Parts: sequence; C-alpha cells; structure tokens
Amino acid sequence: MGILKFEFIKMFKNKSFIGAGMIVLMSLFALFYIQFFNSQLTGSHSSLDSRSSIERNLNFSKEYQGELTDGKVKTIVSDYLDIYREKTLAKKDYFDYFQWAVVDTFTVPSRDENIYNKMLESIEKREPYTIDRVNLLSMKEVGFKNTDFSIKIGNFKTWSDLFKVTAGAFIPVALFVILFCSLLFANDTTKNILPLLLSTRYGRTKMISSKLLVGTLLTIGMFLLVQGIILVVFGSYYGFSGWDVSVQANLDWKIFDFPLGWTNLHAYLFGLIFHLIGLLFIAGITMFISSLSGSPFSALAISLGIFFLPQVLTNVFLEGIPNKILYLFPINTMAIDKVMFWMSRDNLFFFHTFLANITLIVGVMFVLKIVFDSVTYFRMKRLSVA
Repeated sequence: MGILKFEFIKMFKNKSFIGAGMIVLMSLFALFYIQFFNSQLTGSHSSLDSRSSIERNLNFSKEYQGELTDGKVKTIVSDYLDIYREKTLAKKDYFDYFQWAVVDTFTVPSRDENIYNKMLESIEKREPYTIDRVNLLSMKEVGFKNTDFSIKIGNFKTWSDLFKVTAGAFIPVALFVILFCSLLFANDTTKNILPLLLSTRYGRTKMISSKLLVGTLLTIGMFLLVQGIILVVFGSYYGFSGWDVSVQANLDWKIFDFPLGWTNLHAYLFGLIFHLIGLLFIAGITMFISSLSGSPFSALAISLGIFFLPQVLTNVFLEGIPNKILYLFPINTMAIDKVMFWMSRDNLFFFHTFLANITLIVGVMFVLKIVFDSVTYFRMKRLSVA
C-alpha cells in the first residue's frame, strides 16, 4: 500500500499531469457551451430566450409522449399545422424541434412535397392546410420494424446532446490517459533511476504492479470524474426527462430498426461501459510502450500515433476485413449512436447481430488490456533480474 501511495503522490505532483488535467476540464466546458448552451433547443434559432425555448420543446415532447404509432404521428403533425400557422401569422420565430423532427422523418423529403412550402403558400392565400393534404409516411415506410416491444416517443433531443458531449469528451480524456500512462515507466527511465528502483526489495514485484495499478485506477477515476461533471451539468440544465424514450424513437439517430428494446438510459449506460473499456485498452497499450521507451516524450509520441492511426487508415481501407478490424479501436467508435447503427447492420461488421459484434469488440479490447499489462509486468520483472 505504501508503494502504491508513493506512485500516486508522484503522479499528482507531476506538472504535466496537473496541466493536462486543467486542459481536460477546459475542453469539457467548451463542449458544454457548444452542445448544451448553444444547442438547437436553447433559442439560438428562436426569438425565445434559452430557458423558454427549452421548456417549450420539453412541454411538447411531454404532451405527445407514449407509444409511437401511425396515429400518434398523424396527431403530432396535424397539431403542428395549427401551431406553425399561428406562430407564422404572429411573426414569432419559434423553432419547435420536437415537431420538426417528426415532420422531417415522416414526410416525403422532396421539393414538390415540402410541407413547409405548402403551409406557407396556404397562409399567404389564407386557405386552410389540413392533415389530409399531407403525404405522411407510415412507420413501416420509414424503416420501423414490427417488434415484440412497444416503441415509446418523447423527449429525445436533450439526450442526443448528452451523447454528443460524452463522445466529444472521449478524445481529451483519452489524451490525458495517454499522457500520464506515458510517464509511469519512461519518466523513471529518463532520470536513470529505474535500474535503482528495480534493484530494491519490492522493485521487481510491488513497484511494477503498483505502476500498472496506478495507470488503471487513474484511468477509471478520471473517466468517472468527467462523466460525473457531464451528468451534473446535463441534469441541472436539461433535467432527465426522456430517459425512458426508445432509442428507435430518437429521431436524430435514425436507427429505427434497432433490434433491442433499449431506452436512452440503456444506451447511455452501455456507452459508459463501452467508453471505459476503450480507455482501459488505451492505458494498457500506453503503459507497455512507456516500459519500452527511453523517455516520456517518445512514449507519448508513439502512443499518440497508435491512437490516431486507425482513424487515418479508415480513409485508406474503405471496405473489407482491414476496414472492419479498424473498428476494433476506440478512436473509431466514440459515437455510441453510430456504434449502435453499425453493429446492428448485417453487412458492416463481422457478425450479423448487434450483441455478437459488441461482444467481439469489448472482448478484444479487454483481453488485450490484460495481455499488455501482463507482458509489461513480466518484461519489467525479467529486466530487474538481469
């Protein structure tokens, strides 16, 4: 326990660790500004102030929440025809995101059938424009499949914003993990004290395992801290309305045929676990590279290259097995909604079911984390003996 505490204190006193931590927090608040405070719900495209615009959309989504059916879609669009007419005549610039998403999803997306042009024409001519004149698509035509579970619609936009923030936060947290894991072994090497430490009583056992444990625990701790901050800001600003909305009814994602009866909350919890395992995988690789490197800078440079390389290679290998292998790396699977879409397709990954594909990705990352930690431990132990 004493060696573990010593390794923690040594890391916390490192100026690079402290500076990088501050940058992560600054990046986080930049994401809040872009995705929360400047969202389409906050009034940036509306004559309402931010809070009023959010409340207006939340009230509409609450009014129409429940099982999504063709009849529910018709009701929402029919009511919106009156709402749109009223606010246009009153010259009020309200952007009602919930209704817009329903209209955008369930109407024919062609210039001749543009519902907004039709509504404006009828308003100019002072003629009624009723739901009977709207060419609505059925749920089946949109892509919804018959399932053994009901699909619930409601507030989904705020949760879409939450997922954008969690995806955006993955990069700065991953870079932070790469930074401090690069320091663990290479920092002692560059100071020429690693041979001395390895020659001490616990140098080839507890010290090595403590460094690996520090890297793993700091990764988990930083991830939970960042996610905790995100959740507090999200709950304070938006609230948690919409947690029980079906992912198929999150009209931003367009995964209408997703095979599982998940809600936004299920997808969020899945995303937390998926991102955490990805970060542990990154920590394992970086600590292994740190144990091989002569300086923290070289360990950092190599680790950053390995981290970003799979994303670059997706532009080279556009299809086939090489392309699929690249999606085993966390840099290509940050956006959870994209992961749910890709891994539930029959022809985009190795298997034909979502659960099988996810099990493969998580299993590979988790096993490689254990392998890299084990190789690092036994290599350093043999080095100390030599």
